Amino acid sequence: MLTVFLSAFFQYSQTITTFVLNKTIQTMPIIKIHAINPLHIIEISKELQSSLAKTFETSADNITIEIITSSYISNGEIEQNPTPMVEILAFEREKHIEQSAAKIISGLLTRIGYSECDTYYIHLTKSNYYVNGEPLD
Repeated sequence: MLTVFLSAFFQYSQTITTFVLNKTIQTMPIIKIHAINPLHIIEISKELQSSLAKTFETSADNITIEIITSSYISNGEIEQNPTPMVEILAFEREKHIEQSAAKIISGLLTRIGYSECDTYYIHLTKSNYYVNGEPLD
């Protein structure tokens, strides 16, 4: 009887852990920003995290913002004003959610002086995502 109980409890615990882990991972978009002054991003970072958190239905502390300092080369010279790019790494969501996030980013960047911005998604999958060395699927 104890063996049956422990077996059922273990399966239940695994199910709950998997659900919580999957829910947490799926709500953690990573925003990678290229060719924008880090000080400008700091200006809008709280609003960016807050707005994206509402869109992705998660808490603001689950939104990671990374600023990537890059040099872009064109015709043998470093570009002085490259087009800003924003890369969003996340599990795929409904199209309207992804479009809303892109519009939020574009709107905030326009407000701080970047009239042009390319935003693109890199979709993560459970089969290529590992937590502590363990795959999600």
